[in-house]
Amino acid sequence: MAKAEELFGDEILFMPDDNKKTNSSDWKRPLQAGEYFGHISSVELNDVEFKGFKATVYNCIVRLAQENESLEFKYEDETYSGSEYVGRDIRSLGVFKFITPTKNDSFKANPSGNDRYLMFCQTLGAEVKKVTREIDGKEVTLDSMPNLSDSDIVGKPVKAVVGKGKPFETKKGKTVYPWEVKFVKQWAEGEIKDFNEEIPF
Repeated sequence: MAKAEELFGDEILFMPDDNKKTNSSDWKRPLQAGEYFGHISSVELNDVEFKGFKATVYNCIVRLAQENESLEFKYEDETYSGSEYVGRDIRSLGVFKFITPTKNDSFKANPSGNDRYLMFCQTLGAEVKKVTREIDGKEVTLDSMPNLSDSDIVGKPVKAVVGKGKPFETKKGKTVYPWEVKFVKQWAEGEIKDFNEEIPF
């Protein structure tokens, strides 16, 4: 059998490296419910309409950071380092930003539904202003939040609160409970990460 350095020609070949761990072998232990250090590595925005409301949904991916090495977790009878999870991506529960209609819009306002979006803005350090508006003849003080874009979100350090999501059934009929980020909290000591630096071209 030829050695790797003896292979030549125009073929595009793959040979597994027995000495190199794969991601799956690095992550044999399942996640545990709790808080993890991470950075938002990507975000996808989708507009939805339901029950007479209109909203933009922010679906984020949180990549677990190197700082998790300082944490300890337990699985069965074993205690191990959070380094097991460094680099792992976890999808977040969507954050809804309910849109305020104009006079020409047919959908309804739902400002009380923006509680999670308010927390999301505050966690990312976005400016939230206090404004006064007249509602039903009374002056009311409200929180005015910005429209967050990709650049406001991607790379921001967060503490991801992880738990099990809604179960689904696989093609083989097995019920799976996926892990998801329920919400994110401020990671005051964390530094912004530039994910563009990871692209080698």
